[in-house]
Order: sequence, then structure tokens, then C-alpha cells
Amino acid sequence: MGVFTPRKDLVRIIYRAELTSSKLGGSVSDRLDRYVKDLIDLDFRNNKQTIKQLKRISSRLKKGENKYRVYQGILPNDIVSFMKEAEDKGVKSSKIIEEYAPIKQMGDSALMKVKKKMYFPFVIFFIAVFMFDYLIGELAPIIHSGSIPFPESMKSVMEHYKVINFSYGLFFAFLFLVIPQKLPLIKKIFHEINGLLAMATIMILHNLSYASSEMKPILIKSFKLKRKSWKNDGMDGLTKMLFQEGLLTSLQASEIRNSGSVTGELYVVLKFIFEEKRENVKLLDETIQEVVKNFTIFLIAMPLFTMLAILGSLFSGIISLL
Repeated sequence: MGVFTPRKDLVRIIYRAELTSSKLGGSVSDRLDRYVKDLIDLDFRNNKQTIKQLKRISSRLKKGENKYRVYQGILPNDIVSFMKEAEDKGVKSSKIIEEYAPIKQMGDSALMKVKKKMYFPFVIFFIAVFMFDYLIGELAPIIHSGSIPFPESMKSVMEHYKVINFSYGLFFAFLFLVIPQKLPLIKKIFHEINGLLAMATIMILHNLSYASSEMKPILIKSFKLKRKSWKNDGMDGLTKMLFQEGLLTSLQASEIRNSGSVTGELYVVLKFIFEEKRENVKLLDETIQEVVKNFTIFLIAMPLFTMLAILGSLFSGIISLL
């Protein structure tokens, strides 16, 4: 099994135990006990925390505690909420894990990838600034000796090189990292990922026989929606809220509305929109990758050009002595 990282792989073990138990029979606690036995046998030293948590979970399940209570604080909050809803409706919790967990993991993974890509330009930027500042430090004694003509204005630039470039970098860091959802492209991919998860949520709730009015508070809580009120509590109102929040396009909202009264058709339309959004997330991820590459070049242009200006002034002074 290899070395486990406690949180991520604890979740993976629970998912697999739930699904295996559902498909092949046996209790989830028995499946977890087998994992504990294997981990102790294979690599106890690196899995002490995981083993301890698995034993605690297995013990609570054997006592008959509700799964959503046992998994609270371990599995993602929305999955725990859905498991509670499923238990209330008499649906197996493994159904939630089978249908929603992979989508949740995909959405979270996509968001994580986007955020990592957003940090990359600034890592390169600050490395470049420190490298150029080191080079300036090496040149400073020659310039300050007065043996080579050098403009006073450029001396000031040298002295404040880090301040100038850090101010420049922090300004864009604020735009790119602190308020990324104000940027059109970043905002769009965040909306597409949340729209993807929203479609998955509605599909699960639809399978649990929830009315659109019952879906409303769950969606508001899960996606922190701000537009909490509408005149129509039916599917028309629900789709309008999701459209206004940017989670659906007007065409997608219209497609859901037009299928709402047809038995079985609503799920087909939701599935179609879900697949459409999944494809959009992939395309936007590729676009962001290209944007990040270009933005990295743009970001390091300032410290690079400032450094070239200093070197240009130095070479001009050397040439004037010839």
C-alpha cells in the first residue's frame, strides 16, 4: 500500500470501504479492519495516525452510530450532508459516495490546480528579483567608487531596486491572488467548477426525490450563494438563482426549465449540462495555463528591464572612458 498521508488517504480508504461493501457485501467496519490489519503488517511506523483513526471509525460504526456523524470532520462537509439526507430518505450512503465523491474530488482537484498555477508567476518573479538584486549588490562597489560615470537617477534605482519591484509584484499579487474572482477568466473557471458541482448536487437531490424548493437551502449552503430569494420556489426560481450566480448560462437554465415537467427528462438534461461543464473546465484550464505563461513573462519584465537599464548605464559609463 505504500506510505499514506493521513487525511487524503484516510478519505480514500473510507470511500473504497463504502463502495466495496456495497458491491461485494460485508460491513464497512469489517473492510476498515482489514485495512488496519494490512497497514500494521506492511508499514506501521508511517501509518500510526491513519491506523488510529480507522480503528476509531470502525468502532463507532460497530456501535451503530449514523455514518454521517462518524464521518463528520473527516469527509468533505457536502458529502457528509448528502449522506445525512440519504439516510433520512432511506438511501444507502454508498450511493452518495459512488455518484458524488468522484465529482467532488475532480472539482476540488481542478480548483487546486488553478490556484497552484496562479502562484507560479510570483514564485518566478521573486526568484528573479532576488537574483538581480544580488547582482546589483556585486556591482555596487564598482559604481559607488566613482571611477565610472554613472547617472545619479540610476543609483537611486539601484538603492531602491527591491522596493520598486516588490511594490510592482505585490500590486499584481493582490489582483491575481487576493481577489482572483474579479478577473474575468479566473471568475469564469471558478463559476464553471461550482456549476459542475451544482449540477451533480441537483442530480443527487433529484434522485433522492427532493422538490426544487427543498434543494434551495442545500444549494445556498453548499455554494455560499448570495441571491437567496426569488418569487418562484419551483424549478423556474431555482434556475434563475443559479443563472444570476453565474453557475448556469441562460440557455442551460432554459433547458432545465423546459424539462422540469417531463418524467426522466430532467435528469438527462442535468447530465448533459454536467458533461458540458466538465468539458468547459478542461478547456478553461488549458487557457489559464497559457495565460499564466504569458503573465509570468509580463511579470518578470519589470525587474528584468530595470536590471538591463542599470547595466546599460554602467556600460555607457565604461564606453565614455575609452
